[in-house]
Amino acid sequence: MILCTILFAFSRLILLNAEIESERCHHHGYNFSYAVGMRGPYNWPVIYSSCAGTKQSPINIDTYNMENLKVRPLEWNFGYFSTPKYMTLMNNGHELVLQAHFDTDCRPTLNGGPLHKAYKFHSITFHWGDDETEGSEHTIDELAYPMEMQVIHTCSSNTDQSRNLVIVAYLFQVTNEENKPMNKILQVFIQALKHPYQPIKLKRPFTIASLATPFSYSYVTYYGSITIPPCTEGVRWIVYPYPLDISKPQMEIFRKVGRYAPDLRKNFRPLQPINNRKIYFVT
Repeated sequence: MILCTILFAFSRLILLNAEIESERCHHHGYNFSYAVGMRGPYNWPVIYSSCAGTKQSPINIDTYNMENLKVRPLEWNFGYFSTPKYMTLMNNGHELVLQAHFDTDCRPTLNGGPLHKAYKFHSITFHWGDDETEGSEHTIDELAYPMEMQVIHTCSSNTDQSRNLVIVAYLFQVTNEENKPMNKILQVFIQALKHPYQPIKLKRPFTIASLATPFSYSYVTYYGSITIPPCTEGVRWIVYPYPLDISKPQMEIFRKVGRYAPDLRKNFRPLQPINNRKIYFVT
């Protein structure tokens, strides 16, 4: 029996290694998937050791077990309210990435709150599921939302998204209210899905603030990781716990992803243990 167990584990490791070598993904050289299987999220800690860290994201935010934190207000500079020169949407094989291109002196910058220096806007990614009961990576009191939008900031010009990061997360709820900036993204959504790794220019750019609502207080913050391999830790997460609106027709367009880019379907990582981390609510 013991010999069979050892042989099974050994054969599984061989299969994992073989799959890694045979199917290199284009996302920074990391080969992973959200689907159930060898490359799926439950095997990420086997393939990438840093995904087995003790400060991983996403987490469930238990609102009854948070500590209050008093800090100065978050500061969103004028760049968030400025229209960029142009915006692009790209399917990178695992996420939809929205980028905005500004003049150097107009780039959005986030400061204040728990941050000890300024962080520059880098990009926005989206995570969603097949119905209203799933999709967000973070949950609030074990309640998942249909979609989560992550606004990524970096404190340097380095485009490596695994270091020096602040990620502001927004949750979305399905309502009768249409999200107007989202319509401009959805105009090129299918085109971006059909042409992976090619930035598709939006027809009409919009301000980041019109999509990602700025706020000063009343948010959750903790230290975690990026939610894709290599799952590097040290990320400051800021989670806005009050969901934004998206209409059902808009959400259904996102869910058409399986027809054109099946690797993006259900592209959210399972919840990770908190492991005695402190979760703060900024009042």
